[in-house]
Amino acid sequence: MNQGLCGVSQRCGMSSRKFGLTAVKSDLVKAPRVAESPVNMECKLLQTLNFGEPPRGVMSSSERFVLVHIRDELWAGDQIDISKWKTIGRLGDSFIVE
Repeated sequence: MNQGLCGVSQRCGMSSRKFGLTAVKSDLVKAPRVAESPVNMECKLLQTLNFGEPPRGVMSSSERFVLVHIRDELWAGDQIDISKWKTIGRLGDSFIVE
């Protein structure tokens, strides 16, 4: 089973269109990547653990990264310049962090 952020978002009723993002085909997994993201990680799901029951339960997953895409402009020599990487994340449900 290959579930990435996009796959999980689709199950939760959220779509990349809601946020004005563009889905692009991944190289090694079924879940699409986000074109606007400077870093994309393709991964395969290894294990899912559920702690408790909804609505207060928590799900934790473990993945294996199979390919990482990093835009050239993020590199500073042999390292990534994190000041150029404006990160955001999805914490769960519709909670987004910057």
